[in-house]
Amino acid sequence: MDEVWWPLNGPATYGEDIPLFSHMDWYISSLKENRPHDLSHSGLQYDWSQIIDEIGGLSDLLVHPEFDGVDLRELVAERENIDPTRVVVTQGVTDAIHLALSAALPKDAKKVAVEVPAYAPVCHSARLIGLETVEFERIIDGNGAWRLDRDRLSEIIPEVDGIIFTPILNPTGFRILTDDLEWLVEATRMEGIPLLADEVYDDSMRESEDYSPLYLHGEHCVSMNSLTKVYGLGALRFGWIIANKEVAARAHTAFQTMNGMVAIPSARIAMAVWPHLDDTLEAINSRRKQSLPLLEELLQKHGIEWQAPPYGLFGAINVGCDGKRLIDGIGKEEGLLAVPGCMFHKDLNNWIRIAWSSDSRTFAKDLLVLDKVLSRRNEV
Repeated sequence: MDEVWWPLNGPATYGEDIPLFSHMDWYISSLKENRPHDLSHSGLQYDWSQIIDEIGGLSDLLVHPEFDGVDLRELVAERENIDPTRVVVTQGVTDAIHLALSAALPKDAKKVAVEVPAYAPVCHSARLIGLETVEFERIIDGNGAWRLDRDRLSEIIPEVDGIIFTPILNPTGFRILTDDLEWLVEATRMEGIPLLADEVYDDSMRESEDYSPLYLHGEHCVSMNSLTKVYGLGALRFGWIIANKEVAARAHTAFQTMNGMVAIPSARIAMAVWPHLDDTLEAINSRRKQSLPLLEELLQKHGIEWQAPPYGLFGAINVGCDGKRLIDGIGKEEGLLAVPGCMFHKDLNNWIRIAWSSDSRTFAKDLLVLDKVLSRRNEV
């Protein structure tokens, strides 16, 4: 049997049945190869060193800011213009998913619905805390839009205790359509179940009229976000939950049990970069403006039909051959790294995820190598 790379949904899992995170095993191994042309990062590649260097000496990292009277929740609350009691600070989004599921679902919860394609922890986290997961899809239609499978959702919503999805879908980069979001919010409200969103990519559209985090849509809605992707601070592990006050209080209690406090370096660095977060939004807009036309021209040259996502730093491309074999074989020979679509869903075997998260000059050089790789697709 071929190795399974995509997220695995199913019953609650323990011990030897804990599902492998094959995506991460493959990715870390590939990163260690130091391929010079890396188009794999869905998070912004941004230089924060100057600001971080201003934090001070090591002694500053030995005292937690909350001991000095700082409430880390207020960073998020002020940026979102909400009450701090609705905020829970976490160790990144995966931690937030665990905590939000534990806090938002009823005490007798047994099953949640998860969206696919997906990044594996979105699916696996629920199973690790004793929940069965069932999947629903976002499917590409004839116009190139990725739409919710409403028929499937209508069947499973009465059978589940909650739903978790990713508004800007990984690996496609496309945001959930407004009418699909409104339908999903109303369907879950009518059923009386919580709706949770991993919004780790959503701030890339923060300056647009379309920006509408899930927590704004109802008391049953929960948003989870972090500094990892849009803000280019993946190693920091600083995230947050925004929910109604009751769910937030329960999530905070769960956080204290599991983590105690946010790690001091993460807290200190988050405080330092927070006033400058909007700088990254300018960088994203600039890179899209400079890099996307080059990518579109290259794909057109190779006869690949593709529509760029309206926001963000990455998209998925159907290369017409086994994407993993292409990247592991010819990609490795040419020094190129991208993420195979099979890491996100079994039906994306012929896709790869490409990111324009680096500076435009680096991206232009990387495209020259992508051109070579695509020219050799017939060898796969």
